[in-house]
Amino acid sequence: AQDRARGKEGHVQRRRCAASHLYMEEENETDEYNPIIRPPRLSVERDAPTGDFGHKHHLAATKINMLVRGNLARKEASDHYRRDRNGKVTAIDPKLVGLDGYEEAHFNMPHVDDDRRFAVRDATAREVLQQLGCQEFSKYGVDFEGNAFQIINALGTATSGGSAIPEQVRQQMAMTSLFMGEKLDTPVCADDDSTKPNRQAIERRKYLLGQSDCLAVPVRADYSSQFKALSRPKPNADSSPSSKKDGNACGFAEWFWVIHAAAPNIGESTYADDWPVYVLPDPEPEPITESNAEAPEIKCCWKPKDANVYQRLDEPLYLAHMLAIWKAILTAMTRLGVEDAVLFPFGMGAFLRHLSRNDEKYCDEDKMRNLRRRVADQVMEAICVIEKMPEQDHVAVSDRGAAFPKRVHFCLACAGIEGVENHNAFVEAAGAKSKEYPRLKSLLKFRQNVCALQLSQELATSLGDPLKVAMLNGANRKLIGNHWFQSGARLAIDENIHRRSVSMSRISLLLNMGTEPSERRANELRGNLLWFGGHVVTPSSGKAEPSQQGSADKATGKSEAADKATGKSEATDKATDKSEATATDKMTAKEAKAK
Repeated sequence: AQDRARGKEGHVQRRRCAASHLYMEEENETDEYNPIIRPPRLSVERDAPTGDFGHKHHLAATKINMLVRGNLARKEASDHYRRDRNGKVTAIDPKLVGLDGYEEAHFNMPHVDDDRRFAVRDATAREVLQQLGCQEFSKYGVDFEGNAFQIINALGTATSGGSAIPEQVRQQMAMTSLFMGEKLDTPVCADDDSTKPNRQAIERRKYLLGQSDCLAVPVRADYSSQFKALSRPKPNADSSPSSKKDGNACGFAEWFWVIHAAAPNIGESTYADDWPVYVLPDPEPEPITESNAEAPEIKCCWKPKDANVYQRLDEPLYLAHMLAIWKAILTAMTRLGVEDAVLFPFGMGAFLRHLSRNDEKYCDEDKMRNLRRRVADQVMEAICVIEKMPEQDHVAVSDRGAAFPKRVHFCLACAGIEGVENHNAFVEAAGAKSKEYPRLKSLLKFRQNVCALQLSQELATSLGDPLKVAMLNGANRKLIGNHWFQSGARLAIDENIHRRSVSMSRISLLLNMGTEPSERRANELRGNLLWFGGHVVTPSSGKAEPSQQGSADKATGKSEAADKATGKSEATDKATDKSEATATDKMTAKEAKAK
């Protein structure tokens, strides 16, 4: 009975905590940071009130209905790229637009069977749990969600995350940096209720990673593009740095950076997360009430249309935000002092695939192709702007200096029509920009049908200095790595690179503090990273904020200094008392002699 009472009390307390964090505007900087530990949603809470369906349950039911409708729409609507344009679009050779030829080119991307893909996923999940301290596994498989919750729950009793994680993970976390980006301006529609403070808090607390933030994590790849194990040097057999020097890059031989960034999602489905931010409502046209004079009789014709048929994309705002995000990505790579940057068509895949469902203007193939080209133009503009900045304007986050990458590699997959159009958009944009800025011609390296993760590992292995390669990843803003430990998203870049890198997956699990998207506190990623001993870099100064471990060390030093000062004062008091006692004894002896 006591256990049931405690369980019920804990359930009510969790609900109250969630509500308080939902409407809390800002964190108190003076309070000590404590991370929130959230159990998996699939776990059953004891003594939960049955039949008590509140606002949260209705939101969940609405989301389930949206997912069902989205799946049905995807099955009913065939992909017009594959149906109408198969074989009609070919990749443009960079030499035709005045650029150098391919640095590397393959006929297609390697094919991987699902059995091998899921076997690698399970092996990575098991190794992540083992390196974080979990030793007991079921003989029937790996319950990643349950075991991960036990690991994270054990961290809740620690004063700081850095003292509760293994040494190899602590070294990696000490090198991890969060580059806080500038806040992007987002207009608010007049008929939207997002002007209310609570509504703004709800929308903001959905995400862990900011729209223009970049998270830099040192990693190494464990599996190739064919999901085959890569040979690793002996000191790095457990995906850990080979040196115990915290804050130093010399222990990360053959490691490279992964920059987690998020692109706006405006076309993944009819219910794309970021579509309301970039929508321009178009007034609905007046219905035609007159009948056609040539028709003998009036006929009623019904044509099914999407709910967003009268909405239009604010294309200038979308392109401005893409330019700002690309500048933030390249600035982060510059401050890290990398020599090779590995990029891909960021945000131009699934996030633009079904944009025509939200804005019917993009049913026109020419307009859709023009949008992709304009996005590629923003990338080239960002490269030229950051590369032309004086070297003294780049603020380094370490003692290794800051400079723009010497080589920028674009990994362009041409497996489908969508990939070919993205390929052509980047090649054409680079050819046009190189006429204005000739330095771009020697800076860019195009690679056709090349895996970005494997290329980054090969470049990091060939270079002598550690952490001189940075790879871009299109991360999920709600959960870094998304559900890589599950069966979905077989071809998505965020999930696939996590399945092939143990060092990347373990850091993502710790910073997510869970395995499910949930309501987030303000600046929760920043707080989690500082709690584990990482660094946060402000956008203007480029200086890293001290971690909670460093603050604790400073406080300990101050207390020790105070104790020393107290000891000195006590010694002075003792000396004074001793001298006074001696003087008193002498006076007493003189008085006795006189008597």
